[in-house]
Amino acid sequence: MPVMPFRFLSQLRASFPQFAEQGRTGAYSQQDAEECWSQLLYTLRERLRARPGPAPLPWALPYAGARQSRPFTEER
Repeated sequence: MPVMPFRFLSQLRASFPQFAEQGRTGAYSQQDAEECWSQLLYTLRERLRARPGPAPLPWALPYAGARQSRPFTEER
């Protein structure tokens, strides 16, 4: 499915009002890219956590914000 940038931006602004703030001239305010990225990852993590299914792959845990109790080593 193709990603439509305008739709994505509209949904982002609807979901996170801080990205829809406008200045006196009506132009959208500049936002911090790290803040936007953090919001997207947090939302993705929460949505994926709520879905039933197989456990995440060990290599993916750090990217999902999880902590491992023991280091992962690949077996060959």
